[in-house]
Amino acid sequence: MGASVVRRALAVLSAAGLLAACGSTPDDTGSLQPQGFQAATTTKLPGGGRVSVGSPDGHRVVAQWQAKGSSGWSEPQTVYTEAEQFTHGISVTAAGDTIAIDADFWTEKVLDDDYAPQHTAQVICRDRDCAPGHRTPDGTLSHTELAASGRQASFDLAGDDVLLWDDGTFSTEAVVGLPKGASSEMFPDGSFGAIAPEAHGDGCRYRLLTSAVGEAAYVSRAVSADHAADQPCSISGIELTKSSATVYVEDIADSVEFRRMKDGSWAVEEPKAPLQGYPDTEGQSSIANVTSGRSDGSTLSLGSPDGRRIMAQLRRDGSKEWSAPVQVATAPRGTTCRFLSSERDELAVLAMVSCYRSDRPFELGTTDDPDAGIAIATADGTTFDVETLVRPAVEVGRGDDHVHLFQGAEASYTWSPTTSMRRVDLPSDPRRDALMAADDGEIIRVSGNVTGAKACRPSFQVAKADATSWPAPTPMPDVATTTSDDDGCVATLYGGGDRFDAEFWYAWTGTIERRDGTWVAVASGG
Repeated sequence: MGASVVRRALAVLSAAGLLAACGSTPDDTGSLQPQGFQAATTTKLPGGGRVSVGSPDGHRVVAQWQAKGSSGWSEPQTVYTEAEQFTHGISVTAAGDTIAIDADFWTEKVLDDDYAPQHTAQVICRDRDCAPGHRTPDGTLSHTELAASGRQASFDLAGDDVLLWDDGTFSTEAVVGLPKGASSEMFPDGSFGAIAPEAHGDGCRYRLLTSAVGEAAYVSRAVSADHAADQPCSISGIELTKSSATVYVEDIADSVEFRRMKDGSWAVEEPKAPLQGYPDTEGQSSIANVTSGRSDGSTLSLGSPDGRRIMAQLRRDGSKEWSAPVQVATAPRGTTCRFLSSERDELAVLAMVSCYRSDRPFELGTTDDPDAGIAIATADGTTFDVETLVRPAVEVGRGDDHVHLFQGAEASYTWSPTTSMRRVDLPSDPRRDALMAADDGEIIRVSGNVTGAKACRPSFQVAKADATSWPAPTPMPDVATTTSDDDGCVATLYGGGDRFDAEFWYAWTGTIERRDGTWVAVASGG
């Protein structure tokens, strides 16, 4: 059932007067007929056997059944006809002994990318007996939702109406009490559940509503606590089972779960120690939680309530409870931290916090050229290595060999799970350079122009991590000396060990690799 429509109650039609035999036979001995206009969709049936549905001419929807263990097929049966339009898309849903056929129809016989379907026709069949079809008005598309038992189905019509099918009886009903923005799905028993996101205070909460089998009137059953999520509030998806309703929200680390009690009531299951969420102000006054799953099954959250304190929380594998927030870093003096990027490998979580002078006017959406940064690394989620950088790169240089690099203009730091932060005093310009750490203690630098000039002259340099200056740059092969006179080209570098992939925006792509103990650049295709 659609998420946000309001529907009027219409008539109830008895399936006894509508169901027409589709011509099932005791023995399926025929052959599967080709459908020349719309190729047949063949679907396995839950009880065994198959059904094939297609169209020979675009107007007729034709079905054939194959019994379990049979090699033949039933005679072709036309289950729906649309005289004026053409079907170019047919889907089949099967549950229990019921199938639902949805056919989208176009006014065009031949399609191109500019055409869209006009309406959807639905046919419900049980044990090869098919009810006369229903269709949406032109301009409205729909899809049948079929209960796991195969005894109930729903099909959105248009505007306010929804078509319900309850164990052989059709009715056109009105959805009552479903808030705008809610998402609804069918429970396995054929009743409906819906989740409505609601703005509450500075965050969002989530309300569970349900309706009875064969009805579309929703009643509020339970509401969650407040969560730190973006407004306007929304949800990413819901999952309904016989005894639970789970809500997924992109902005929060935990799903919200509702449980059906033995007496039929519903209750929300909230952790006793929930995640302390920080609102997403797009860098203006806080940093929203960034969560990272770890290889041991735990989850680490990093964020800031005020742009000054960087806070961490950990949730152990199998637990719903989060540790108390712990401050792991503080904004460098005179700055406000606005953004956080996080990386992980199977052994660690790494983060770079971008901070800006507090007297620098805030520009919404601007993430470039931070004045300072905080490098954070942890191998266990409870102890943290932290260093401050000047004019850092906004991303962590994550190496494939677990040797990672935090790049700054005046100094950089390498880190691995077996070492603490190690300072690198080699100069770089994060606006146009990229640095990575090799596994032998060397640092690789690729640069658009080591002189700082605007012209793009792609080159690379290699130096020991304890050096304080770079050797002369080695130009990249197969590239002009000067390829641009604009703001230069931006270098990217990734990989690890003795081979790195390098790219200069539009000027050069290739690898930096060690051959016979010497680092060389190899252009793509070279």
